[in-house]
Amino acid sequence: MMVRFLQGLLVAVGILAGILLISNLDKGIDVISKDQIQIVLLPGGNIHNVINAFPGTAIVDEGAGYISVPAAKKEELERQIGRHKEVQLTLPVVTTPSFNFSRYGEALNVQIKSYLDGDFGVIAYKSRQKPIPITNSLAEMIKRSLSYLLPGLLIGVAVGFLAALLAVWKPKVGKVLDAGQGLLLSLPDFFVVVLLQFAAISVNKLVGSPVIIIMQFVKQTPLLIPMLAISLLPAALIYGTMRIAFEREWEEGYIKTAYSKGLSRPAVIFRHMMRNTMEDFLTIIPRAVSVALTSLVVVEVMANIFGLGGYAVNQSIGYVSSLATTCAILAAFALFVQGLFALLRSRVVVSTKEGA
Repeated sequence: MMVRFLQGLLVAVGILAGILLISNLDKGIDVISKDQIQIVLLPGGNIHNVINAFPGTAIVDEGAGYISVPAAKKEELERQIGRHKEVQLTLPVVTTPSFNFSRYGEALNVQIKSYLDGDFGVIAYKSRQKPIPITNSLAEMIKRSLSYLLPGLLIGVAVGFLAALLAVWKPKVGKVLDAGQGLLLSLPDFFVVVLLQFAAISVNKLVGSPVIIIMQFVKQTPLLIPMLAISLLPAALIYGTMRIAFEREWEEGYIKTAYSKGLSRPAVIFRHMMRNTMEDFLTIIPRAVSVALTSLVVVEVMANIFGLGGYAVNQSIGYVSSLATTCAILAAFALFVQGLFALLRSRVVVSTKEGA
């Protein structure tokens, strides 16, 4: 048990460390030239007069106004050249991207120090000048996301499991469900959301009023569309897994023994097959949770919902520096579910598994 706990702890630390490393990756990428600047001249200005006034500089592209400067003195010369009487302003020169490990390391140090100081990132709204700490909105964001994540996940689990039971109970219905599951798994997440939004628009037009909210508007948050979008793919995943598990058990010898004792098909399914497929069920749930979290991000982005997954691309937000924080929260939820069901598999399955 202790070994499994340490393994799980290492996995959790590795995932959280990976989020930290990846979220700061862009800070190590250099796209600005270290030894060139662009100058914009005032009317009547001459680039040669500027170059002559600053030793060590040279013209790279006269037409574009590009000049080279010593890399060690770039910032100082850029300020001085910007104050030249014939220069209107100076601009950075975009060059081929390169990765700077030194800058990347500095960014990681700054990020870690910020976390230790209780600064978990900010959200900058286009309508406000001062960025707002993510902690001010985090409780509301978590509450909003969970309001459709948890019910959507529960619906997906229930529908997937019950559909698999129905498929093995009624083989003809199972063929139809198999085709539907294959179709659903072939559709991208965003396309499923689009179909749900289109259906909601059609219902609203038919009824004559907006009975189904499609996009977030101020405090009005969509519930039905995110809940359905989150539930569909986990349901299809669980259905496929349990369908195979039930078919496997159906070929086992104890099924024939149960029939010889006079048990009906439903009795065999509920008394024996469900017990012997418990391990399959507990194994697929964590994967279904991961799929649900992916669907959560997609639906929040497409429905413009200010939740854990969609706030970063919200139209009212200029930029964010808190993606690592919200990604860590979603990862922690997934890790918690993984650990919980790993514990259940070790405790429940052993005590319920029935031999042939």
